[in-house]
Amino acid sequence: GFMKMGHLLKTVMACCWFFSSSLYAGSPQSPQCATAQNARVDFSNYGLKILSLWVSHGDATLIYLPSGEIALVDTGQDFAVKDYLLPFLQQHGVKQLDYFIVTHYHGDHMAGKIEKDGKVFLGYRYDEQGPRIPVKNFWDYKTFRRGDRLNWGGTQLFILNSFYENEWSSDENDKSLSFHLEWNGFTYALGGDIYANEQDRILKDFPEKVRVHAYRTNHHLHGSVSWDYLKAADPVIFITSAESAVYQREAYTKILGGVVGQLKEGGHRLQESLLTLEHGNILIGANSDKDWSYGCLSSGTFIPALAR
Repeated sequence: GFMKMGHLLKTVMACCWFFSSSLYAGSPQSPQCATAQNARVDFSNYGLKILSLWVSHGDATLIYLPSGEIALVDTGQDFAVKDYLLPFLQQHGVKQLDYFIVTHYHGDHMAGKIEKDGKVFLGYRYDEQGPRIPVKNFWDYKTFRRGDRLNWGGTQLFILNSFYENEWSSDENDKSLSFHLEWNGFTYALGGDIYANEQDRILKDFPEKVRVHAYRTNHHLHGSVSWDYLKAADPVIFITSAESAVYQREAYTKILGGVVGQLKEGGHRLQESLLTLEHGNILIGANSDKDWSYGCLSSGTFIPALAR
């Protein structure tokens, strides 16, 4: 009887985390997305976990590598670091970042970067007494050159764009780091804040790296976006980190909307285009291209699979 009850409790806990209430206010979020309809997904069974966090306007992506290491790509703005990012990391027992990556130096991507005594920490800079999470390895857009490949925590990391492609540009977005991640056939790409011209160059130079299972769209769909690139990406899911102004942006309404329509009408594999604004935190879990899933949850929800 106790064993059966324990198994039932474990099943309920694993199944229902999608629908936990939000601990933090500030965004109109619904946890509904495709995998959330299947309440039996247990992300603890996946070796690679990629979490796109709701941080309003900005980006913050947590990557749990197959090696067990934790990487953070960008942070969001100051308020997002204080109200969303740091509480989430503390909630899940993250006491050190093995990798902290800044794609480029705009305030909605690097606000949480703190340097002290020659070391890099993640923290809220306006609170000297606040938490400081130590960083083992700090990378930014100058760490790599386009076409670099490396084994990263068991995955294969491929650099699509970096500082050196537009070194003399006055626009940080031109230099933004963009990368492709592969593990056992599962593929993910993070667009950084590059523009359509960089997407078109990537499509020309590295066409084999464009089609992915999940694509984190470039520059919050603000500014120029390449229709050809988005269509060639042919993902199962698009993920966009943005706030409500995205609904007035042509990149979202016309370009991404048009591509989504074409992909769905053409019988492609696209399932959903997801906004962190609408769905909160978006979690991908993968073991291979044949064994992966995703789900949505409101910000502040505790995720057992990420607990340390």
